[in-house]
Amino acid sequence: SNYVLASPTTTTTAAITPKTLTLAGLAAADKVYDGNTAATVTGSLAGLVAGESLGLVLDGRFDTKDAGSGKTVTVGTALGDGAGGRAANYRLDPSATTTAAITPRALTVTADDASKVYGTTLTFAGTEFTSSGLVEGERIDRVTLTSAGAAPSASVAGGP
Repeated sequence: SNYVLASPTTTTTAAITPKTLTLAGLAAADKVYDGNTAATVTGSLAGLVAGESLGLVLDGRFDTKDAGSGKTVTVGTALGDGAGGRAANYRLDPSATTTAAITPRALTVTADDASKVYGTTLTFAGTEFTSSGLVEGERIDRVTLTSAGAAPSASVAGGP
């Protein structure tokens, strides 16, 4: 009661920095080889201020597209405004990774029927086959075809 505030309105500035959120329960799903590095990832946000919610978009990428186990998946993330438009108040820890497997895709290679005249040698060009199961844009570069019936001494079917 012995003092009076000389300037009752005083203003100053201060910085409010975004709060860092982490991803909890981060996991990537195993997949069958499909020729690309896209990965399906799941997780949730940890560290939100009580009562706030944000949208979360996870974009996972395998380190390579090739089959293998224990492959690193780097997770790209984006925050979407939840209730109250608070996404600008947060940032995500950018170092999110997990692991998953890319299993080999089933490939069927079927030799085409062939015939030859007894006493001659059948020579394979390496194209006497069909395949199914290849990812679009991929091809079989080389197939080694052999047959006991290719030699000149091969018997006639049903013969001695």
